[in-house]
Amino acid sequence: MNPNSMQDLKEVYDKLQAKKKERREIMKMFSDQLKHDGSYKEIVTQIKTLREKKKSIENTARAAAYADAQQLDSLSDDIKGSTELLTDVVVAKFFNRETVELVDEEENRLIPVFSVKFRKEEGESMTAQIQAERAASHPERLFAPTAMVADTMSETDHELA
Repeated sequence: MNPNSMQDLKEVYDKLQAKKKERREIMKMFSDQLKHDGSYKEIVTQIKTLREKKKSIENTARAAAYADAQQLDSLSDDIKGSTELLTDVVVAKFFNRETVELVDEEENRLIPVFSVKFRKEEGESMTAQIQAERAASHPERLFAPTAMVADTMSETDHELA
């Protein structure tokens, strides 16, 4: 992989994060402004009350048609699983350079739309992994982040250092 493309990726990601931060700040400003508007607060309270009433009516309807509600839940799970399977098939075909398109019952041509999202990786952070590798490569040395060392050292340790 080209090292420049990785840098470009990082630059694009950083710019995106900066724009998202700016958007959050503007949204917070609007939110703060709305918090001080009495009529807005009143409408929000009414909406909350109506949502609770709506949810109560929906729960009553679900209880009355329990079998149908179970079938609905089952169908939702099946749809989710089928959607994941469809995604897997499309990605596999795409990577094999095969044509990926469908025609629906109304003769509409459907093409896939790809999206990329990033999420934090589970487990150790990259910094922790690097520090662990560094410590393992030199077991005779003590490697620890400076802030952690200062926090964990007692006063007698400070005197010895």
